[in-house]
Amino acid sequence: MKSRFRGAVLPVGGVKEKVLAAYRAGIKTILLPAWNRKDIEDIPVNVRKSISFHFINDMMEVIKLALEPVKKKKTGKKENISAIGKERQKKIVDKHNITPAIKLSMNLVR
Repeated sequence: MKSRFRGAVLPVGGVKEKVLAAYRAGIKTILLPAWNRKDIEDIPVNVRKSISFHFINDMMEVIKLALEPVKKKKTGKKENISAIGKERQKKIVDKHNITPAIKLSMNLVR
């Protein structure tokens, strides 16, 4: 995501490829510039339905979405979702040699 000095979010390229890669990595929420809304049409329907897209105009929206608390579903059984997520994240980090700054952003978006 690109932004200007005053916080305006600029359009990015390669949205289809980026969304498909996120889908394969198990990411369920994606933040995209509002200018890229038209690029969503290129993404297969099954991928679009399984991912929550947020179209943003400025960096304050990014901060609000990235720092909002995660809503947990109430189920009768206990699941260790955080351990599963951490294991998946470790595989991605090891496979792609991701830097600590990107690891932090992965934690914020999930």
